[in-house]
Order: sequence, then structure tokens, then C-alpha cells
Amino acid sequence: MDLSPESNKKIIHYSDILALTAFLIIGIGFFFLFLHLHHSNEVLEYLNRVNLANSTAGLWLTVIYGIVKLLSVILGLSLPGAVIYKFLQFINTNR
Repeated sequence: MDLSPESNKKIIHYSDILALTAFLIIGIGFFFLFLHLHHSNEVLEYLNRVNLANSTAGLWLTVIYGIVKLLSVILGLSLPGAVIYKFLQFINTNR
């Protein structure tokens, strides 16, 4: 590897690798949270029971459930996408 100042190659540091790995793991965790919330019948049954007992609490829990589901799909797709983009960008600059 050419380490001269005129070379255009970048060196990736261990801290960058650890940060990208952590973001990738967190993003995949959010994506699996979305899959669990999307396919879990227990959560929907619980929301229905709370809604029957107390409509105000059921409404708030449904709103919170929707926000968590939306955030989990956004973060579950964007974080791994950003890590893959950064990795591909690093590969292309070192050609």
C-alpha cells in the first residue's frame, strides 16, 4: 500500500470499523424489532384489550405503537443502508 502524501488512498481506522459495526448491529436490531411488531399478534391483542377497558389509554398505546413501528422501520432500513454506502464509498476511493 502506498502511504505517500500524494496518494489519494484513505486509511480506515479501527474506531471507524467499530462505529460502523455498532451502527450496523443497531440498525439490524431495529429492523428485527419492526418485523416482530409487524407479525406479532400478542401486541395487537393486548392493544385491543386495553382499548376495550379504557379507550383513552388504548388510543395512547396505539399511537405509541405506531410511532415505535414507524421509527423502527426507518432506522432499521436507513442505518444499515448508510453503513453499506459508507463501506462502498471507502472501497471506491481505494481503487
